[in-house]
Amino acid sequence: MQNQPATKTVKNTKERFLENISIAYIVASFGIFIIPEDILSSCKICRSFVEVMKQIFPNIQIFSNISPFKQEIEFYASYMWVLGLLLAIILSALFVISDRRKARRS
Repeated sequence: MQNQPATKTVKNTKERFLENISIAYIVASFGIFIIPEDILSSCKICRSFVEVMKQIFPNIQIFSNISPFKQEIEFYASYMWVLGLLLAIILSALFVISDRRKARRS
């Protein structure tokens, strides 16, 4: 009986964390609306970042080829790949840690 409040607290914390990370991802995905049109020609670091990402993920070049906003799309697709991968890693770690805690209790 005493473990229920602690379990409930952990569950609420986990749920709040998932909600917060989802909100942060959604807010970050709206970054396309604030990216300057000439981001790659004006920022060497961004240009280098996109070049590396294009070598790893060929779909970035495909998106660029069909879009009238080439520099914005290249940067945005690269940026979203990184955010998506980070989110997947964080969530995977969260669920692995959570499952290990449940296994120890059982």
